Amino acid sequence: MAIEFRCTQCGKLLRTGDETAGKHAKCPQCGAVMTIPAAGGAAPPPVPPGGGTPFSGAGAQPAGTAGSANPYQSPTSFTPLGAGQAPGAITPTTLDFGDIFNRTWSIFKEQWGMCLAGGITAMVISVLGVVVLFYGPFFVAAATRSLLLMTGAVLLGVPAAFVFVTWMIVGVIKFFLAIARGKEAAVGELFSGGSQFVPVVLAGILFSLIGMGVFLVCLMPGILVMVVVPVIGKPLYVLGMVVAYVAMFIINLTFSQVYLLIIDREMPVIESFKLSKDLMNGNKLTLFLIWLVAGLGGAILTVITCGLGILAVVPFLALMAPVIYLAITGQPTAEQLK
Repeated sequence: MAIEFRCTQCGKLLRTGDETAGKHAKCPQCGAVMTIPAAGGAAPPPVPPGGGTPFSGAGAQPAGTAGSANPYQSPTSFTPLGAGQAPGAITPTTLDFGDIFNRTWSIFKEQWGMCLAGGITAMVISVLGVVVLFYGPFFVAAATRSLLLMTGAVLLGVPAAFVFVTWMIVGVIKFFLAIARGKEAAVGELFSGGSQFVPVVLAGILFSLIGMGVFLVCLMPGILVMVVVPVIGKPLYVLGMVVAYVAMFIINLTFSQVYLLIIDREMPVIESFKLSKDLMNGNKLTLFLIWLVAGLGGAILTVITCGLGILAVVPFLALMAPVIYLAITGQPTAEQLK
């Protein structure tokens, strides 16, 4: 048996053996000292600093018992909660428009150097990669006016560019997620696809298939009618196109947390889609407004600085995505852990 409870200061989910109920212990994340509740009970208020026994590792590890040779020794039978997993339990939370901007700006101000270094590096490498993998071969094929080479450039270049960009997305999310959590981040992490790379690629393919299905369903009536009655078919086709774009916009909002769930939790692809849908219930409009304002603000800053502003806009937006994810899953961000 084990007791699970949350730290009253930072919200971290902790776990310890039921024989430790009533003892004092310290949260390994924020250092708050509290009394371990009874099994099934809620976490009580923290006790004054200096009393209690420290946690260690990822879970609530009270140090030994009275009379132990080492009062700070952890029980040998204890297994930390979430060993090898991301910290914190997922608690669906309603997004707050102003809170997201405040959190992102607070973290960006303190970590602007690392954010700029990571954002600019990722942007440059991504552009170069797409040019080399797709546009380069395509332009070469176009210069030769060879239909076979142009077809080959498209058939091979598009998948290659997709895989490369997805690989970079994984690294960018891992890099800025670490910063959003207040952890150390290295630029080299931008190029560490890791075990999450393949699931993210599969999720991207599923996104593409969903998009193709949506457009097929929305456009097919107009296409079929156009063959028989062009006067009616053309406006029906345009209407279908509008409906398809609106539907895809809603779908993108609904499943906006899929990549982050896969990367942060190593969650299976289908489960990540289901959980993202649950997390976004009641949050889609707020998320839309957040990205709309952030996008417009970034565009204005880029224009008035003659393009230089993009060097700050890209890292800021890249940081905002994991801040949104941590907020919507009820996990603390860097400025809350101080």
